[in-house]
Amino acid sequence: MLRKLTRVLRPGGIVAFQQFDISGARSFPASPAIMPGMDRLLPLLVKLEIATEAQVVIDTLRDRIQQEILAADGIAISPSLISGWARLN
Repeated sequence: MLRKLTRVLRPGGIVAFQQFDISGARSFPASPAIMPGMDRLLPLLVKLEIATEAQVVIDTLRDRIQQEILAADGIAISPSLISGWARLN
């Protein structure tokens, strides 16, 4: 894919991208509070009546997740960051 994108570059130009692999986010022991991208999913959760904003309390979610994992002597694994770049010589 990068090779194809370099066709539109000027000499010396760079094409780069990054993407998160959200599926890699984990905690040990498993935490029911961990749901990657919750802030982006909140409107959908409310619309589909899965949870209310009051139930999620997005402003304190990060702290609650951290407290839950620390209380269990657990660890959290962040999503992987996948990057690629190419330079046209």
